[in-house]
Amino acid sequence: MGFRVLAEALGRGYRVRAVVRKVAQIEQIKDTESVKPHLDLLEFVVVPDLLAHGAFDGSFDGAYGIVHVASPIPSGDVRPLPHADKVLMARANDFSHRPRIPSAT
Repeated sequence: MGFRVLAEALGRGYRVRAVVRKVAQIEQIKDTESVKPHLDLLEFVVVPDLLAHGAFDGSFDGAYGIVHVASPIPSGDVRPLPHADKVLMARANDFSHRPRIPSAT
């Protein structure tokens, strides 16, 4: 779902700063046909551990808003990341004077 949102935003001309967990994901994303025409609108931030204290520090500097669509669906041993969600929502509050799309979590 996150990739679809990324491709849609780029296709509509928005500048996007995508958060990925692994550097290898950057080339995978850049190599997709729906993204290639918009590389000038795309930048990346690598956050290997979404639960680490300060993991998102500086990631949103200069951003106009946040679209958060990347929490795992709970199943078995995989649990949602409430700490990461709280950090993101707290950062989203920094944009309270701007329109935003709330998280689905």
